[in-house]
Amino acid sequence: MTRDPNVTPPVKLEGRVVALLTTSAKGRHGFVSTPVDRLALDFEGIVGNRHRGWTRKADARAPYLARG
Repeated sequence: MTRDPNVTPPVKLEGRVVALLTTSAKGRHGFVSTPVDRLALDFEGIVGNRHRGWTRKADARAPYLARG
């Protein structure tokens, strides 16, 4: 049986949450992260967060995608 090079095998990962932060500020200069006790999540991300949404434009933090 030949392995499909496009399929990544499962990997067990372990992590630790050290802080819960969100930002709800709108506008270019209003970015402030605020610590919270809990986060409401849905399929679009953190409810009320400025980065929430089904999609976002690619930028320098996503080097594997074309910009925009």
